[in-house]
Amino acid sequence: MSIHISVTGPFVDVVVTDVLSEDDLPRLFDAFDSARRRGPFVVLTDTIGMKSAPRPVIMHFADGLKKLPSMKELWLGDAVVIRSPLARFAISTLVLVAPLPTEIKVFEARYEAERWCAQILDHARIRVPEPLMTSSVAARR
Repeated sequence: MSIHISVTGPFVDVVVTDVLSEDDLPRLFDAFDSARRRGPFVVLTDTIGMKSAPRPVIMHFADGLKKLPSMKELWLGDAVVIRSPLARFAISTLVLVAPLPTEIKVFEARYEAERWCAQILDHARIRVPEPLMTSSVAARR
């Protein structure tokens, strides 16, 4: 598996390593659907360890997103951590083929992405979960 997903309340943490494959996508869609059922949420997509995301996988992801129920009011934001030009290309391609139903913001460092996710949840008056608390506290200093 090249994708690791953890969900803590309204925070979906997606870490992609190695080469993203179609076999990784069902777990990702399940996490999105589970988050949608619980209420508003944010996603942090960490691609620092990703080696590549083949175009067919991106297209499969785009098709899968289109099949999910609307999340426009629930998916509050997606912070994407990108250092690799390959990852930037993958995200650019994805946004062109299947725009996400939320704001996407790109960061070079994970702590910046965590801080942004915490701010989004705080602004929506949603309790910031523990994994984001350190970044949230740092943002207020």
